[in-house]
Amino acid sequence: MRLLQVFLVVLPWPLRRWVFTTVYGARIDRSAYVGFSVILSENIELGEGARVGHFNLIKGLSLFRLEEFASIGHLNWISGYPYSKSQRFSSSNRVPSLEMGRHSTLTQCHRLDCSGAIVIGEFSVVAGYGTQVLTHAIDFERSQQEVQPVRLGAYTFVGTRSVLLPGSVLPQYSILAAGAVLVDAYQSEYYIYGGVPAKPIKKLNKDLAYFSRLSGHVH
Repeated sequence: MRLLQVFLVVLPWPLRRWVFTTVYGARIDRSAYVGFSVILSENIELGEGARVGHFNLIKGLSLFRLEEFASIGHLNWISGYPYSKSQRFSSSNRVPSLEMGRHSTLTQCHRLDCSGAIVIGEFSVVAGYGTQVLTHAIDFERSQQEVQPVRLGAYTFVGTRSVLLPGSVLPQYSILAAGAVLVDAYQSEYYIYGGVPAKPIKKLNKDLAYFSRLSGHVH
């Protein structure tokens, strides 16, 4: 079955959509589009206007969900560790998944470890290149792999070449500065977070146009 999904890449999108929905039971809106990318996920949900660009590898997920007008650019590596192999991890309730809210954007050349859940809130942007999001790490005290989800709130912005570590949370209406390393689960909104490890470094004006836009695309 996986080989069939890989071979699907070369087929025209309308035919691939038919195979995804008919053979694999995917829920894909007729206006959604997937370029020449490999998607290996137990469940696939693409809402109205959702888009996946070219040369992305998406594998090992239980759930791959893009809500209305969410988009993924090109050359991203999005990989999970199948739930059937949970014995490798101390977290028994993990969900290897990527969920992107409406009008959210993942640009290009990023690496996402979806061994646990990664949730990107609506109207949020993972920008630039080379950001890494990690949901699993070694618990040195117990010498065991541990999984924790990573969450980006609504209307957040992640700068280029950032690193988000297991359990980290970027609260809604917040910016993560380029090159920052997010370690903690923050709650304070309307801040720029930056540094290694990232800390709140500047209060933001609530009237910024970025926080009230009605389209995910920033001109």
